Amino acid sequence: MKAKYGIKDERKELWACLDEWDTELNRAASAHSAEAPKEAELRPFRGGATPDWGDVAVYGVLGAADGVPLGAELRSNAPPAVASWLVAMDAAVPPPNFVK
Repeated sequence: MKAKYGIKDERKELWACLDEWDTELNRAASAHSAEAPKEAELRPFRGGATPDWGDVAVYGVLGAADGVPLGAELRSNAPPAVASWLVAMDAAVPPPNFVK
């Protein structure tokens, strides 16, 4: 997969993607703060007051790292908007229900 997408350093690429998501979260919030400042305060997700499919997709990808050292690193070093978004997503998305 690295060759297919031209990735030389996967960690560097992951952090670049997190920075991009941080920018997207900030852009989405600021777009709504100009229109309705009170509404922007209630906007913890890219999708608004509730997660949209973009939120769910990114959360799913990052969730794959939970339980391994990378997951803890992501949560402790995430950009500010991503860190608060992760906390909000943890509360909004139910935990997986595994079949026994």
